[in-house]
Order: sequence, then structure tokens, then C-alpha cells
Amino acid sequence: MHVLAVASKVDLGSLMALLNELGHQVRSCEIDRTVAEHLLDRADLVLLDVSTEAGMETLRQLRFEDPSALVVAVTPEQSVDQAVQAMQNGAADYAPLPMTAGRLTLLLDHVVQQRRTDAQLSYLRDREARGTEIGSLVGQCPTMRKVFDTILRLARRTVSAGAPTILLQGETGTGKGCIARSIHYNGRRRDASFVEVNCAAIPVTLLEGELFGHEKGAFTDARLPRVGLIETAQQGTLFLDEVACLSEAAQAKLLTFLEEKMIRRLGSSVDRHFDVQVVASTNRDLAAMAEQDRFRVDLLHRLNVVTITLPPLRERGPDRIELAQFFLHQLAQEYGQPVKQLSQEAIALIERYPWPGNVRELRNTMERVVLLEDETWIRPEHLHLRKHRITSRGHSYQLQLPPEGLPLEDLERQVIEHAMRACEGNVSSAARYLKISRQTLRYRLKKLGLGPGWSK
Repeated sequence: MHVLAVASKVDLGSLMALLNELGHQVRSCEIDRTVAEHLLDRADLVLLDVSTEAGMETLRQLRFEDPSALVVAVTPEQSVDQAVQAMQNGAADYAPLPMTAGRLTLLLDHVVQQRRTDAQLSYLRDREARGTEIGSLVGQCPTMRKVFDTILRLARRTVSAGAPTILLQGETGTGKGCIARSIHYNGRRRDASFVEVNCAAIPVTLLEGELFGHEKGAFTDARLPRVGLIETAQQGTLFLDEVACLSEAAQAKLLTFLEEKMIRRLGSSVDRHFDVQVVASTNRDLAAMAEQDRFRVDLLHRLNVVTITLPPLRERGPDRIELAQFFLHQLAQEYGQPVKQLSQEAIALIERYPWPGNVRELRNTMERVVLLEDETWIRPEHLHLRKHRITSRGHSYQLQLPPEGLPLEDLERQVIEHAMRACEGNVSSAARYLKISRQTLRYRLKKLGLGPGWSK
């Protein structure tokens, strides 16, 4: 390790000798305006004498010019106040003098591990943020362009303050998680935490404790206090995926937090304030759930500050092919495979298929192709798009729907026509065949305009 020792008042000679004995390369300089230049010249760690105001000012300068600089503040053993002030100014740790070789080794191990942890967190944050820039999001259809425009407006108008609650609506697999990350990483909170909570994946009995935390002894297994996910997202974004799955108690506490920005851990009597932006998502009709008393009306109104509705893939026109080609290139690069091309027949099938699993199903399909198919040109049989089945009382029936879908009324018409032909036009027999009343069948025949020939 390359260590730079910077002294003004404290003698760092003994500390430098210890570092040399431990195999580190050490050089020294006096406190002046050139310290930052020395740091940039391959210094992994700075030992900085902060026993003077000049030392403290140098620490602040280093942290301003290079926030990633790893600085250990060196103080006389009795200078606790200086050590505290140095930590507040950004020092990674402090080294009170005199120091033994064992204690110095532990200190270096600690700061190196801290640097490694910071690097890992930075890498994970960068990887999660990758592809969330508005310019890199795929979609040219008018509905998606409107979504992207809304994200940009939110980013511009919440630069200095404010954290509007955002509700994302759309079918499963439409990309609500991707949009939530885009909202976070394109806004002022990008450098803080993005905490995602799948409300449907956590048991209802545990979800409240996960979100709000708990104190020791709050319940039988609470042996230690626990920080909640809202606290973890401080100054960042909390993404509540499938918010409709929250219990009634969790809904009440979430409403209180959204209104007051205060939470109380389970088993605590202390309220704590947190600055967190909440983005919620759902594939359900929250208004209908509220009418059925399955979701709080006041929470719905509080979540519904800014609502973004994501269209299903079947309504996104040319985006389907653009997304398919994007996933092919992305996944080929990820798995180190040659890039495959879509044949015209495969393109036609992708355009006709209704994609009930939306963007997630399309990505999974392309991933399967990249991993399992050897041919350069992708044909329809390589896509293995699923056929649709309907189930009735334990029996499964193959239902051949056209890939582009069809109106439900047309399907109903075909079923009734089939039943009437099978029963030779006898309404009573056809009604029994379809397990409905004769009056219901007569009504449907009239509604569908099937004529008097089958209504005798």
C-alpha cells in the first residue's frame, strides 16, 4: 500500500517506521496547498495530522477535491474532540498516538475493508442504475414517450427539494420496476439508496416489521432491535412493489408516514422523521378494491399524487420488435454469445402474439433463444411461444386464439354457434349444453344478433 504521511505538529516518524516494517511504501510531506497533488500521485492512504486547524482545513480540502480519498486522522491520544471533529469532516478513521504494530495493522485492515465495501456498493449502485437514463429506455410509441416525458418533468421539478408520491399502474411484466429505478436515478436522490420491497413476497405478519423496524422485545422473536426498510431508504427512494398486498395495519402506518414523514418502530414510543420518496406500483384496480373496503380510500388518494400508467406490450406497436432486438444484443453480450438475428417470419410472429407476460415474457423468450439456440437466424419455432388453455372443473381444454387476440364478443358468438349446431338449433338443449338457463341463452342470442332461426 502507498501511504502518504502529512504532518505539521505531531511527529509521525515512529508511525512511518511501523508502516515500513509492515511492508508498506511510505512518503511524507508537510501540510501545505500541494497535499492534494501528492495524494493524486498514487497515494492509497493518507495519514493526516489534524492536531492543528491547518490539518483540519487540509482534511476538508482533500474531501472536497476527492470525495473518495481515504484519510486516517492522526491525533495525540488525549485529543478525543479532534478525533470526533475529523470523523465529522470525512476521515475514514483516526489513529491516536502512540500506536503499536498490532493496533496499526487492525486499523489498516479496517480502512481497507471499508474502502472495499464502498467500492462494492458503488459498483452495485452503478450496475443497478445502468440503463435507467431516459435516453437509453426503449420505446417509441406515444404512450411510452409520455411516460418518459413525465419522468423528465419530475426530475427537473424536484431538483432542490420535494418528494412527490408516485403510483405506477400496469399489468404484470410491463416494466414498473424499471420505471421506478429511472425515477430514482434521474432525480436528485440518485446518490442515496433505492430500496425495493416486494409486498407480495413478504408474509403479511412480517411485512410491517420489515418496513417500519422493531425494537428489542417487540414480539417473541425480537431479540435485537432492527432497522426498517423505510429507515434504510433515508434521503433516497422506497419502491413498494404490489402495494395492494399491504395489510390493513401496514396501510394505516404507511398513510401516517406519507402525511407526516414520521414512523414509529414496533414496540417503540418514539417517532422518527425520515426524508424518503415513495414510489408504489400495482397491477390491480385500487379504486375497485377501495370500493370493496379492501384498500384504504385515504391511502389511495395519498398515493395518487402522480400516476403513471404503463401500457401492455400488445399495445406498443413497433416497440415489440425494438425491445426484442435490444434484448438479443444485451443478453448476447451478457452471456458472451454471438448476436442472433430475427427472421421476417419471427418478426411477424412477435408482432401478432399478444404477450400476456408483457416485457418480462419477451425478455425471457429472448434469453432462452440466446442460451439454447445455435442458429444465427431466429425462426418462429425457436421462440416456443405458449398456447393458451382454459380450465373448467378440473378439465383442461386447448383454446386456439389468434396471436393478435380477438374481441370477447366474437369468442362468445363462436361458442354459442357451436353449441346451437351441436343441438340442431334446440335452445333448451343448447342451454343445458352450455350450463346456463334457457332465458339467458335467448338473451345472448338476441344480443349477438344470431337471428330467429335458432330461437325456436
